[in-house]
Amino acid sequence: MKYPELFTPISIGKVQMKNRFAMAPMGPLGLADAQGGFNQRGIDYYTERAKGGTGLIITGVTFSDCTVEMQSMPNCPNSTYNPVHFVRTGREMTERIHAYGSKIFLQMSGGFGRVTIPTNLGEFPPVAPSPIPHRWLDKTCRALTVDEIHAIVESFGKGAYNAKRAGMNTAAVWKTGCALPARSSRRLRRPAARTSPWRCAFPQKV
Repeated sequence: MKYPELFTPISIGKVQMKNRFAMAPMGPLGLADAQGGFNQRGIDYYTERAKGGTGLIITGVTFSDCTVEMQSMPNCPNSTYNPVHFVRTGREMTERIHAYGSKIFLQMSGGFGRVTIPTNLGEFPPVAPSPIPHRWLDKTCRALTVDEIHAIVESFGKGAYNAKRAGMNTAAVWKTGCALPARSSRRLRRPAARTSPWRCAFPQKV
């Protein structure tokens, strides 16, 4: 065997995988239902990857926020939109995945922000940390308020709690779109954002 290490266990923190094959997070749509849970297609999709021997599965993007950047449902799974339903469908999926000896991480996002796909946006205005241009539309995003930023941060905690209840082995934060990138990217910051209570703590050269 040319690469025997690929078939040996490895740990990330306290989570041990049976091998070193990992399914990277992607952006598959159509795997959620109208209540923000995983539909049958989504459950079967991830279960098949575990059945094939993948040691670690990282889900496609799921939302933690459902108040600041509202998305038309069904879209992506949402761990806070209907927590009971998310936990029920998530538990069904994780039990099947764990039965094959695989681990699953839930990828979480506070929203797409300036990169929101127009077809997903519907009538909702795009938001961003600062009034910056939308990536796809000829529009300027509405700047988040401090209260909205607090709400998004809080949603990550609630979403991670629901992920644990659903049997996920951990949660991973997807750093894109809404509140996080502007703190680490000069290209996405504006002077107003740098003088706000949420001004960047990263070096200016980033």
